[in-house]
Formats: sequence, C-alpha cells, structure tokens
Amino acid sequence: MRRGFKTWCEEEASNFRKVLGLKEYEALTWENLSTHLNVPVLDASILDITDEDRQQLFKNDSNCWDAFTLSVGENKHMVFYNSNQPPRRNTNTIMHELAHLICKHVPTKIVKLAFPVRTFDPAQEDEADWLAGSLLLPRAALLHLLKKGMKRENIADQFQVSMELLQYRINMTGVLKQVHRRW
Repeated sequence: MRRGFKTWCEEEASNFRKVLGLKEYEALTWENLSTHLNVPVLDASILDITDEDRQQLFKNDSNCWDAFTLSVGENKHMVFYNSNQPPRRNTNTIMHELAHLICKHVPTKIVKLAFPVRTFDPAQEDEADWLAGSLLLPRAALLHLLKKGMKRENIADQFQVSMELLQYRINMTGVLKQVHRRW
C-alpha cells in the first residue's frame, strides 16, 4: 500500500462523516455514502440478462461474486450487488465498490471467458478493502465505543458489519492497546 494511505483513509472516513452530519462514532452507511457520491446502488437481479446467464449468476455461481461497478458516462457509475449474499457481507462489498470510486481507481481490463469479466489488480483491491474498512469502522469510532465499554456484538449491529470485519479492524487499528492503557 502506498505510504500514508491508511492515514488518508481514516481522514476520509472522518471527512465524510462531517459532511454528512455524523459524529465520529456514528455509522456511515453505504446508502448515505452512495447518495452523497451520486452513485446508484442496485440489486443485480434487476439486470436484463438471458435466462441462461441469470441461472449462472444467481443459482450456479451465486457465491462466486459479490458486486461490480459499471461506468455509465463521464465520471458516472452504478454499483450492482448480489442480493444472494448475506446483508452484512453486502454492506462491506458495496462500501468496497464505493471505495474504488473514491480512490479513483482505473478499471482493470475486461476479458471474455464464458461472459466478460474484469482482471484483478491486487494493489487496487487492497486499497479498496482498507478504505471500505475505514469508512465502515474508523479507528476513532472503535476507540470511542470500546472505551465506553460497548460490547462488540452491539458495535457490529450498530454498524451493520460482520463480527469478522469488526475483529479485523480492532486488530489492525491497535485500539485495544489504548483502551486498556492505564495512566
């Protein structure tokens, strides 16, 4: 990851909360962020595709994909998500797609397999993952809520994220060192 990127992510999480009138410890939902960014987020099941492709995407391979972003004009995008995935997984997935847009990532190449798919850029995916985590569970929010003694299950519920993502962010931000520090 580029130098300073993680700090930038935390600043972006804070800035979006300020612009949207949220406190540092309040949840930033993908719905609020996508509206602010003017990026429609739609259930991919509404796509007008062949019955064969629908069968492949939503039955045969429904666990093989989460979401994708389409460019629909100059600096205009739409995110489509797989509604077969659990809601909290979709929360992180959609925020990940929005993170690509915030980072101004260049879309990867499209290759034709059974149907067109994008190639994979590990650096861009890592950045989108980190920014999505920061937007959903910023360090400042984790520190504030854990210092208040809020239970992890309640934090996950309030932010509509999985326990796995919550634990990952707690570990990666190191907030427990500050929560347990005695002065």
